[in-house]
Amino acid sequence: MIGYFSHRNSLPVFADAPTLQHMDERLDRTVFVLLRTILLAAVSGAAAVVILWMIRLLSNLVYYGNWSVDAVSPMFHDLNATVILIPVAGALCAWFLRAWPPLAAALNIGSGIPLGPEGAAMAFGRMVAQWGKGTAAEQELFMLAGISAGFAGLFGTPLAAMVLIFELLTLRKASFIALAAVIGAGMHFMMLGMAPFWQMPALSFPGWDAMGLYSLEGIAAGLTAALLIVAVKAVQRLTAWWWPLVSAAVTGLAGWYAPDILGNGIEQIGMILKGSVLLLLLIHLLTLKLFVVSFSLGTRTQGGTLLPLFSIGASLGIMTALGLQWAFPATQLHPSMAALAGMAALFAGASRGWLTAIVFAVECTREPNAIIPSALACTMAYVVAGLLLKKRTASDHPTQTSAR
Repeated sequence: MIGYFSHRNSLPVFADAPTLQHMDERLDRTVFVLLRTILLAAVSGAAAVVILWMIRLLSNLVYYGNWSVDAVSPMFHDLNATVILIPVAGALCAWFLRAWPPLAAALNIGSGIPLGPEGAAMAFGRMVAQWGKGTAAEQELFMLAGISAGFAGLFGTPLAAMVLIFELLTLRKASFIALAAVIGAGMHFMMLGMAPFWQMPALSFPGWDAMGLYSLEGIAAGLTAALLIVAVKAVQRLTAWWWPLVSAAVTGLAGWYAPDILGNGIEQIGMILKGSVLLLLLIHLLTLKLFVVSFSLGTRTQGGTLLPLFSIGASLGIMTALGLQWAFPATQLHPSMAALAGMAALFAGASRGWLTAIVFAVECTREPNAIIPSALACTMAYVVAGLLLKKRTASDHPTQTSAR
């Protein structure tokens, strides 16, 4: 059954990721690969944090006029209609620097385009891995190790970084990729501290009735994931070079009306997971941000997909839980648990990274009691989105389907 749903009609976590070829196991080459992997992972992990600081600095400058790398969200700005021009200016600068994807992505996100810095961090790891010589198989391994270290360096989640590579890319040379993830996460802890990426209130283990309702969140997440993928693929037909600028203008207009949809969403996710959020924010993320993210990804704007999916999914989780709580008032649902299960489920449905979503949701919050609700919601989303997208793929290729 897993194989049936594991197609690639999904949103990639990182574009153009390589797959490994066979590598010889000569001792001298193994030592070379080991030492270079260690160096690459340390550089990529540290660079991920520096990229996050760059994004924060740019957001502080353009939205608040402050020279600071403190965590900030554009959602609290008090600018007038000129805010529309900020994402456009960022996208224009990013277009001129498109040969440097990490920098281009940082400019996009820092100017308010609602994509994730994980794209820039993993792109840097991939780019650095290409420096130096090696066999084709070794170079591909270095690229995967750089991607793993960049992801772990940004979020401080080595297990999720390993699972991401193993589940969506390759299982080969797992030891080197795992080493890179651990070193990348170590750089995160050295530079940002040991705290989890998102803080949550203490959660108790839910009862069986609550488990069933949390799993139903996965149906809504699967439907939303399928809708998002279809929308992105429809927008991808717009191939002219200036469409990312149009997308940035759409972001600016939407951000002028609803500033809470701007930026990478880290602060918004933190607010939602703590339960300190207004209903209007949830509505904006589920409507305007969903539309803007679809347009941004469809026009191939540089940036990551994980954080936008998490912010939309967290909102979806709470909104779904509100409906379920109304329908089943005797069963108590915790909003923070509902948000965490929802954001993991949307990522699982949209990226097809079922295990990655579960591990990342638990590791980035260090909330062990959320693993079963998240797993149930992710499973439902994975199956629902897989069925819908498989059916759509079959309808798009009727001749191939009938031939089978």
